[in-house]
Amino acid sequence: IDKESCGDPGTPLYGFQEGSGFLNGNVLRFECQFGFELIGERMITCQNNNQWSANIPMCIFPCFSNFTAAVGTVLSPDYPEGYGNNLNCVWIIISEPGSRIHLAFNDFDLEPPYDFLTVKDGDQ
Repeated sequence: IDKESCGDPGTPLYGFQEGSGFLNGNVLRFECQFGFELIGERMITCQNNNQWSANIPMCIFPCFSNFTAAVGTVLSPDYPEGYGNNLNCVWIIISEPGSRIHLAFNDFDLEPPYDFLTVKDGDQ
């Protein structure tokens, strides 16, 4: 690390960083991919003591959301790590009447009898 640099703090999983560099006084801004929620500081500054003003934030997938995009990804909170107890997550996928929705599960793990998945078509 240079004498007047904080070094690259990294990039959040499911996110990206924008900024001009890692020198004293430089500011980095963090954003998350579409559908993810940023937890922590959106902007951090490289201070004169060569330390960032805060840790990098996290990008988490919220437990409740509505999807209207043609393509998307649903992840449990804190994925790929485990999630906390007593969560009741609901994701609603909204499409045009008469259209088809294709669900593909790439990494799926349940803890019976506590975890379950329900897929419905409207009120059915």
